[in-house]
Amino acid sequence: MLVLQDATDRTEHSFTLTDVTGVNQKEFTLTSATYPGLNIQFTLDPPAQALPTGYTVSVHLFKNPFHTQGQIIDLRSADRSEGNGRIGYLFSLEALFTPGALQLDPHRYCYAYFGIQYIFENVATIQTKDADIKADPYSIMDFFDSDTIILVLCNEFCNDINNFNFQNYLPNLFLSGFTFFSKNSLIETLNDNTYLKNKFDSYTVTTPPILNGIYPFRLEKAKISICSEAYVIHLFTNLIQKKFDQVTRFLMIYQVIEIFMPKMIHLEVQQRVCNDLYSLTTDKVKELVIGLTKQGELITALFARHAIPSNELSNLLRQEILDFFIHVNHPEFQDQAKNIGLSLTDLFYAFRNKIVHEYRILHENGVDHEVTKSRIDTINHLSEALVAETITVFVG
Repeated sequence: MLVLQDATDRTEHSFTLTDVTGVNQKEFTLTSATYPGLNIQFTLDPPAQALPTGYTVSVHLFKNPFHTQGQIIDLRSADRSEGNGRIGYLFSLEALFTPGALQLDPHRYCYAYFGIQYIFENVATIQTKDADIKADPYSIMDFFDSDTIILVLCNEFCNDINNFNFQNYLPNLFLSGFTFFSKNSLIETLNDNTYLKNKFDSYTVTTPPILNGIYPFRLEKAKISICSEAYVIHLFTNLIQKKFDQVTRFLMIYQVIEIFMPKMIHLEVQQRVCNDLYSLTTDKVKELVIGLTKQGELITALFARHAIPSNELSNLLRQEILDFFIHVNHPEFQDQAKNIGLSLTDLFYAFRNKIVHEYRILHENGVDHEVTKSRIDTINHLSEALVAETITVFVG
């Protein structure tokens, strides 16, 4: 369903799919019961063909600063054994209605067709822009942002996966630049950090396509123990797209690390104490348990044993935080020899503590505040990648 507004009184009129015609191309016609006489028409140019029966799809919206119109992403899940794990495709919505922009074979055409049909027939509109009634022909971009990417999931294939929920895959999609959005959660900012770009390029540049412009993307889902957390879902569906001041943004991201802390206590007690209890002295048990009351120790356990970040991300974030402290002339980080021995955990936890308890360091006299802001932006982008990766690779 698409919605148009009367420019005079702002009354909304719902238009839904009522006819599909054409042999060499498909023409979709949408009409409204409350605004007779106006037909909205869209044409899907690839040749029409026999469409399979018994299949339904769901559609979700994304943006990605690295994705180009001609790329089709073939989504596969490690949790589905048949069909190479394929569960759906990601298409540029504008490209679907741009002649020659995509090379759709019969298989991909079916996903495109059913995805468009879903958008036009769904009882609730998923359009992202307000549109007025006008005399001119309509384009799909009158209703959606021009850089909208649609994820078309085959419901029957997804049902092959136990307890399937596409939200469980959002952190992994985010790691390659795909940010979920909707009209109620519009994208105000996108993470365009090189680390995410390199992840995306690993599928679309260094890996040969299956066919021209079609690239396989194997998804990993988050563990149920973390993806079931309401805040994690809220972060990737409603918060990460929004603009916040820089400190608020970091603390918003850091909340995911806080969620892991009680999980670390249970895992560490089980693995380091219970599983080896009778070989430990009383003093050693006390030492281990006391250590688990310190958040720094728990973060170390998280990054060192239970959700190890990639070396590239760890080194990038570690260096960015260290450069930030050097830039603001923080006295604790002026000894180069000492700095060499600091781990990602040391610096990440220190950054959290300093911006909470020493917020004034962001506004010191004689320090270029624009550089300070730029460095925090980079730290936030890398921290977003860190929590997305942590959620995806967490073992527990």
